[in-house]
Amino acid sequence: MNKKRLSTEDKIHIVSLFYGSSRDRATRVSQSHIAKMYGKSRAAISKILRAEQVEALLEKTLEGETGDDE
Repeated sequence: MNKKRLSTEDKIHIVSLFYGSSRDRATRVSQSHIAKMYGKSRAAISKILRAEQVEALLEKTLEGETGDDE
């Protein structure tokens, strides 16, 4: 898999793809599909979608930090 780190913006997009469509399970974007879109493993996407990670992303977004992660 790709060793390039995802930016904060990429992670926010992943969260919105997965949870933004979660009301209708028939149209939900799967973790596997998102992984293919970004060239990452499904496990890496799953980690981003964990509640603690989503919370941290929201905090960064509220602070205005949407640049690349280091």
